[in-house]
Amino acid sequence: MLPTKRLVVVAAVVPAILALPLAGCSHPSRADRQPQLIIEPTATDLDRPVTIRVAGLAPAEIATLQLTSTDGTGTVWASHADYVADQHGTVDVTTAAATNGTYSGTDPMGLVTSMQPTTTPAGYRWPRTPSPFTATVTAAGKTATSAFTRTLVHPGTTIEYIQPTVAAKGFSGLYATRTAEKKTRHPAVLLIGGSEGGNDEQVTAAAFTLHGMSALSIAYFGAPGLPKTLSKIPLEYFANALTWLRSQPGVDPDRVWVAGTSRGSEAAQLLAVYYPGLVHGVIAGSPSNVINCSYPTGQKPCDGAAWTYHGKPLPYSSDFNNPTPSDNPEAVIPVERIHGPMIIVCGGADQVWRSCLLSRAILSRRKTHHTTYTDHLYSYTDAGHGIGNLLPDSIATPLPELEGNTQTANDQPLQNLWTKITGVLGSS
Repeated sequence: MLPTKRLVVVAAVVPAILALPLAGCSHPSRADRQPQLIIEPTATDLDRPVTIRVAGLAPAEIATLQLTSTDGTGTVWASHADYVADQHGTVDVTTAAATNGTYSGTDPMGLVTSMQPTTTPAGYRWPRTPSPFTATVTAAGKTATSAFTRTLVHPGTTIEYIQPTVAAKGFSGLYATRTAEKKTRHPAVLLIGGSEGGNDEQVTAAAFTLHGMSALSIAYFGAPGLPKTLSKIPLEYFANALTWLRSQPGVDPDRVWVAGTSRGSEAAQLLAVYYPGLVHGVIAGSPSNVINCSYPTGQKPCDGAAWTYHGKPLPYSSDFNNPTPSDNPEAVIPVERIHGPMIIVCGGADQVWRSCLLSRAILSRRKTHHTTYTDHLYSYTDAGHGIGNLLPDSIATPLPELEGNTQTANDQPLQNLWTKITGVLGSS
């Protein structure tokens, strides 16, 4: 089972057909009213939204919605919120503002993304089977229930989970591919997480298979057989993983992208700089344009190099919020040497570092050196550092430092962003 950092059901979609009350029509008495819960679609992939609506209410009546799901480890996750019915006696979660719940404001998938575990905080563990979600509405003492499923495995295909070990393959990670795609040349993505360590991009890797791509998510520290901290990580480690990914059945070696989030964006850019023949393009989520020092730093403001190349430390800076670091100008990543397109994602309310300022510095340097490749900058004013995780509608215990100006500032643009990214990669 996969932890969320986020699935397939092959089930008949039976849309509910309900007669909604019209403006000007009389409403039944409170005693006769029965709330009706409509969810469409009732079966969907993990990266697709669902619409939740309530009908049969009185105008301005308060309805409480609760959503529950049991993940692959048996942990129960739940969310809830109150909504006020419109003049027709309906609530559409897509447009209705939530109050008194696990999220507030307007967010079409807010009930999903604000789900929290009833026990130990962690990430939602997705099973390899459709994951069921149950919604319940309560209004005026009456309830209605409906269900839907979300899944990570595309209908009619099988996702292969390969756990390479450092000893066997030279790297540690998870590989996701569609069996049907092995016969067709298709893009692939190497995913590199940030300073959290471990292998935190597994669900995103599997989600790329929903769009006909293969993906390899790797750990590079904080996992068995790997360094304990982000310190002196050799770029050759990632190049080895890239070479392996390019050799997999069906993968087009000329369309392999590297996607890095936060500190992983440094590795992604550096891979494309030092191994241009292995990388078609770079996705940099909440990135820096500078090579930062090792992490964590312990008692010192900076405790050595984070990355090495051919055994030598790469230049680094401790001035992590400055696109032109005064302590070491050589720490600026020479992105003009990236021989391919870049997709850059940032949030204007980033609390970790000023990722939009640093993102613009990346593009500025590329333009100054007359780079001819097509770059894409997706900047979201209210989003925070978590926008760099790319995958929409994630279920995980929230980290305040990753949020933006509002609780839902990251969630709202991610659906559109994910569609754009998978579209660019699919057409590359």
